[in-house]
Formats: sequence, C-alpha cells, structure tokens
Amino acid sequence: MNHGDDARTHPSQWHRGGLLGAATVALWFLVYDTTLGRPLYTPALLGAAILKGLRDPNALHISTAVVLGYSVVHGAAFILFGILAAILLAATEREPMLMLAVFVMFTCFEVFFFGLVKVVDEALLRSLGWWTIFVGNLLAATAMLVYFRARHPSLGTRVRAQWALEHRPHQPHEG
Repeated sequence: MNHGDDARTHPSQWHRGGLLGAATVALWFLVYDTTLGRPLYTPALLGAAILKGLRDPNALHISTAVVLGYSVVHGAAFILFGILAAILLAATEREPMLMLAVFVMFTCFEVFFFGLVKVVDEALLRSLGWWTIFVGNLLAATAMLVYFRARHPSLGTRVRAQWALEHRPHQPHEG
C-alpha cells in the first residue's frame, strides 16, 4: 500500500496542516476586521487579553508587539493541533473507524476555544461576536481537512468499506 506523503512517512510535514489552519483564521479575521475599518482588531484584542490581562475591549490599543505575540501563541496552538490531527489520520489509515475520533477532535477544539474565550472574559466574546469565531474555526477546519484529505486520498473509501463491513445486515443462518 502506497501512503504517499502522509503523516507516517514524513513527520517533518505534520505541522503544515496546523499552519494552514492558523493562516486561514488569521486571513478571515484580517478581512473581517478590515471590512469593519479596524484592521488587526481581533488578534490585538485576544493578544491583549491573553498576554496583558485586558478585560475591557474599549480600552484596547492595537500594537505590533501584542499582535505578534498573539500570532505566535495562535500559530503554536494550531501547529500542535495539526500534529495531533496528522497522527490521528495516520492511525486512521490502519483503523478506518478512527475517522470518528478525527471528527470528535475537531468538535472538541471548537468547544474548547469558545470556553477559553468565555472564561477569559465574556465581554471579549461579545466584542468579537461568537459567530465570527465559529466561522473562522470552521474555515480553518475545512482548510485543514482538505489538506489532510489530499494526503490520504483512499481514506474515505476505506472508511465507507469498513463501515459497510461492520454494519451489514445480519443474515439468518439456514440449516
């Protein structure tokens, strides 16, 4: 079986899916914030909250240091998530039903981020708008899944075949 450029044969490439996800979210918020006339607002607000303890979105002063600091934290989180996704997808090559675990992991990531922002400060969540975070993370998840799907082209077929094998109707034994 040829696995091509998958996570098992090229561990040095595991981080790429995460970087793609981070870049997708960053681009989404850059476009969104710029459209509202406040470029870099989102990374500055999240950076100020995480790195400096800001609790009042109205007191935000956008600075390069805070935006860059948040970008490093954001990128690192997505790289770690991308590595976990790559490892899980590599395991899914051996056991196709683990694809459910991939779905659960992406869902947990979304819930975790919403919970984290809410714990840090609900005013931040209101200032950003829950739907903008949801759209950004959905775009990132889609980009990452497309990236990983291209590296595991037979996985969908294998998952469906395994599902059909494990869930075929019971045939009564004739005797």
